[in-house]
Amino acid sequence: MSSAIKTIQVVIKDFKKLKNVKADIEGCNVFLRGKNGLGKSSFMDFIEIAYGKSSIVPPNTNVEGQVIADKNGKQYKFDVKMDKRTGKPVVTVTLPDGSTDSTKSVIAGIIGVNAFDVDHFVNLSTTDAGRKKQVEEFKKFLDSETREFLAKYEASVKANFTTRTDVNRDISKLEGSINLHPMINHYHELDKFTETKTEAVLAQLKEAQTHNNTVNKVISNREQRSIEITELQQKIAALQEELKTKSDLQDQANDWLKENVIKPTAKLEQTITDASENNNNYINAQNLKKELVNLEVMRKESKSLTDLIESERQMLKDAIRDMDGPIQGLCFDEDQLLYNDIPVHPSSLSKSEIKKLGIRLKIAENPDLPLFIHEAECMDEDSLKEIQDLAEECGLQMFAEEVQRGVADLQIEIVAF
Repeated sequence: MSSAIKTIQVVIKDFKKLKNVKADIEGCNVFLRGKNGLGKSSFMDFIEIAYGKSSIVPPNTNVEGQVIADKNGKQYKFDVKMDKRTGKPVVTVTLPDGSTDSTKSVIAGIIGVNAFDVDHFVNLSTTDAGRKKQVEEFKKFLDSETREFLAKYEASVKANFTTRTDVNRDISKLEGSINLHPMINHYHELDKFTETKTEAVLAQLKEAQTHNNTVNKVISNREQRSIEITELQQKIAALQEELKTKSDLQDQANDWLKENVIKPTAKLEQTITDASENNNNYINAQNLKKELVNLEVMRKESKSLTDLIESERQMLKDAIRDMDGPIQGLCFDEDQLLYNDIPVHPSSLSKSEIKKLGIRLKIAENPDLPLFIHEAECMDEDSLKEIQDLAEECGLQMFAEEVQRGVADLQIEIVAF
């Protein structure tokens, strides 16, 4: 015996524009036709609300009525009424034994999972973020082992992608530093710069400077004494002895200066200057060589990470291609769903084709629920017939709404399988 839920009767007392509507459906397919605003979608929404999908009730909207359904040859009544205290609809189910219950777990036990929204799935395909969301919706239909496998490698790809991003950022910073390096114009001759040892020259310079200070001091003293001699000559009588002493000292200084002249330091100073500049170039050259080595290491690391990411992405692609999914030919890459290798995108698949995929996923989520098809007018006759055949093959009841201009009242067409 089929476990599919068949809607037998719908009574809507009050929901949006629908007031006191009753339809005896007897488990048949239903086509709702009319112009916009007559309540076609509301009719289907009310049945879904009765089957536990209360999230589609708009705020400040009254909802009241009843749906009678058959499952496994047993009848269930779903009474819907708005709880004025909470502002949310309450569904009370009357079980085949006559008892009633309004707990969500009991209703879910009868209805099963009812979360996937076909129209929401279709609309997701229009944006980049939405197509990624479609992938996440699709993954829910995979078995736990496949989800764990994909999650493992997706996490690895994400981690390696982050690491590569950090490495590439460091590469950019190092390349910027290298491009501004004072030795970059000598890129091809860095090894020509060698370090000049300056210790011996510095010692010679220090010795020369000490000697020159002494010479300068002696010269200064000699000049001072010349002044004093001139003064003393004016006091020869009183200072003869002092003149003799200072004359002797002057003679000694003259004799010493004959042997001790000013030593040239310009060459030594230039040598130190040249050595300093050369050593600075040497240090800069060594630093640049290290940075170039580091840059090459980083580039190799980045390439290695890129190869690893591509390898793991290929493993993911192979796993996704070989997985046992709910729809033959439906898989995904990082950014979107793929159907027979064609992106699930409005530019590559029609809205009708995307809707058919959504309907098949809805069946995969719960193979017992009726199919609710909004905007069926977007599907051509062959596509709609394909869905009807699929519903019949699965033993499912189908509700479809189509816009028909010029129709004043809601038309409820009941079609037997």
